[in-house]
Amino acid sequence: MSDQVERYSHISVTQAGDARATVEVTHIEIAEGFDPDTCCDEREKALIGMIRSYLRPEQAPDCLIRRLRHVMADVCAEQQLDSTRHEGSDDGTQEIAH
Repeated sequence: MSDQVERYSHISVTQAGDARATVEVTHIEIAEGFDPDTCCDEREKALIGMIRSYLRPEQAPDCLIRRLRHVMADVCAEQQLDSTRHEGSDDGTQEIAH
């Protein structure tokens, strides 16, 4: 990720009167991206892992593989049919007798 993450180790707010407040920040770290190992507890890390495996599976589901194979077979058959229709003609067209 390209978003910056700011981490504050300690923030102290002291109010002096109704209109004035003093804010002290003792440590600021700006890092690139989001790192669950440093930002999350064990429960949050487990939840992130489950969501990541659901959204980014290592292998596509069987139903998707079947659909892709079917589409590719149709496309290849269509291209083969188009190439046979246009073979042998001077202008690129030819009628196929049925």
